[in-house]
Amino acid sequence: MIFSSPLFLFLFFPLVYLFYSVVSNRYKLLTLLFASIIFYYWGERVYIVVIFFSILINYFFAQLIEVSKRSRGYLILGILANLSLIIYFKYSYFLLSSLNSFIELNLEVKEVHLPLGISFFTFQGISYLVDVYRKDIFADRSFLRFSFYISFFPQLIAGPIVRYTEVFHSLNKLNSSLDDKIEGITTFIWGLAKKVVIANTLGLYADEVLNSPTYEFGSGVAWLAIFSYSFQIYFDFSGYSDMAIGLGLIFGIRFPKNFNHPYSALSFQDFWRRWHISPSLLGFEIIYIFR
Repeated sequence: MIFSSPLFLFLFFPLVYLFYSVVSNRYKLLTLLFASIIFYYWGERVYIVVIFFSILINYFFAQLIEVSKRSRGYLILGILANLSLIIYFKYSYFLLSSLNSFIELNLEVKEVHLPLGISFFTFQGISYLVDVYRKDIFADRSFLRFSFYISFFPQLIAGPIVRYTEVFHSLNKLNSSLDDKIEGITTFIWGLAKKVVIANTLGLYADEVLNSPTYEFGSGVAWLAIFSYSFQIYFDFSGYSDMAIGLGLIFGIRFPKNFNHPYSALSFQDFWRRWHISPSLLGFEIIYIFR
């Protein structure tokens, strides 16, 4: 289920917002957690166990990091446990195929299904462990609240990766003002336009040219297709990110901005800072801890 689909726009989101609006504040978090489970199960079915596993390992490793004298060791184990998910689901086929080619083991290698949003909820879990290790936050004792933090459906598809310090107070009081709702709806519509109108249109042109034999088009058309493809990627990710930010505001949670006009950057380093800001910042902080 994607945000631009009729199923999400005209059925899932209206029903979730209706239930969210009528239940008391005490049950708003539980309502959104249940909606997030349905959202993920709709797309992944059996692979929902992956996100459950991610929630469990990060919840318990955070408790160990907070109370243990060997907090650094538990942080390393927690990060490795998270990365093992990404390595298995994203890279095991490539690694085993390469091993087969080099050593001629003749192993039967099957492609592994890539669960929805695994990179985002995995790195969000890592960011949580890092923040607990640095004592920026206390490990949350509420399993319900932590489960919601990892699995909240707006950020599952394309982020942003949200630090626990950025949303902790919102999780305790899920209320949004009328201004927040208006800003959220506006941001969501802008993100939807980026995805459906701009990214999809650019994608149609780029696919037509880049998937055709090279002799059918001149170099000018080919370069235009390459630029179209690069902007398609930006508007696709940026559109999803804006839709996530908008949905968060509607439900009372303000997510950080994830893109800052990367194609106006003056250097590659500046481009990297502006593109997918939240993963970049997390990567720098992990490097800083282990340097």
